[in-house]
Amino acid sequence: MVCLATNLGFIFPSGQEMFVLLAVGIMLFGRRLPEVGRAVGKTVIQLRQGLGKLKEEMAIDEEVAELRNTVRDVQDTVSSTVEAHRRAIKDPGQALMDLTNESLSVPSISDIKHDIQESLLDTAPGVDEGVSPIPSEGPEPS
Repeated sequence: MVCLATNLGFIFPSGQEMFVLLAVGIMLFGRRLPEVGRAVGKTVIQLRQGLGKLKEEMAIDEEVAELRNTVRDVQDTVSSTVEAHRRAIKDPGQALMDLTNESLSVPSISDIKHDIQESLLDTAPGVDEGVSPIPSEGPEPS
């Protein structure tokens, strides 16, 4: 904390230093000191506005990058779907076997439990996600 206070002492002038700066300003600029002060104030305002616009542009750039990723994901999904259809057209027998195997496959108990938990969490407002609405497997404590 002492180190921070020492460093801030160089940034923010004290009362005596402000008096010295004012005297130097009057000697250098004389009667033009109010004009110089206004010009410096306008410059600071313009700098702040420019920084604000830069921050807005950076936020827009992040949104554009997010949209590009979304478009890329959609392209990948469409490409894989088109490829699956091409394979189905080339070999309809294999495609029919794949569909049959998919429809006949039995989901595991853990998959069913997970699906039920998700549906309960989606439909039950205020349920904490850390608490499972389905009791765990095993004997109940007595």
